[in-house]
Amino acid sequence: LIQDPVSYTHLCALIDDRLDPEVFVAKDQGELEQRYNARIDRLLGALHGEAYRIPWLARVSKPGIAAWQDTIQQAVVKLHDHNAWPFAQTGKRVSFGLVRIANIRPAVEVACYLAKQLPNAHVACYHAADLKVQRFMKERTLDRLLTRKKLDDEQITGDPDIRERVARTDAQNVIFIVVATPVEEIGRDHDFDWAVIEPSSTQSIVQTAGRVNRHRLLVRSGPNIALLLSLIHIYYVRSDRQ
Repeated sequence: LIQDPVSYTHLCALIDDRLDPEVFVAKDQGELEQRYNARIDRLLGALHGEAYRIPWLARVSKPGIAAWQDTIQQAVVKLHDHNAWPFAQTGKRVSFGLVRIANIRPAVEVACYLAKQLPNAHVACYHAADLKVQRFMKERTLDRLLTRKKLDDEQITGDPDIRERVARTDAQNVIFIVVATPVEEIGRDHDFDWAVIEPSSTQSIVQTAGRVNRHRLLVRSGPNIALLLSLIHIYYVRSDRQ
């Protein structure tokens, strides 16, 4: 997506490995979102029922950090609703999701925001500035829980800490969220139920999406990936440099 600073139009290209490339000019985000969703529908038809990752554009409706964080929260709730699964014999629905944020400071802020706004969520923040022992413990736990090559998820449902957290959460829906910087994209063999992605590049989208439904390859009918359609991360980068 390339913006013309004079006319405020966007030159857009939608490219995948199943359909012919589509290049067009969008006058606003709404038009881009409409064209994108239409292409996803065509792409799902071309996959013939073998869709493992279905993306959705989560559009930030107005400028500002508050609106950006609120869009992330709404995306988390929507993706949990589409991808939660029954936890053992509790009658509760759980999901394990990834929120990918480009920079450390906003990642910490987003983790705090989600923990405050979603009382039924258990949030961890994973980034390169962690103390080495903290990062090691987080990676060891995530490696154990999110290696999901066995479809019964016994390593999750049998984990004492996870069972205790589910039991003491009053809500019927329990959301486990990892808010991570790009450290999650490199060398981590994790299988999340869903992901919200703040894009930094095409590669960042592809790498992060590869951590969703990675081992199980369950066929999906609803979205399990949300791409934030916003330029708000530019303000974060600028403020980080001050």
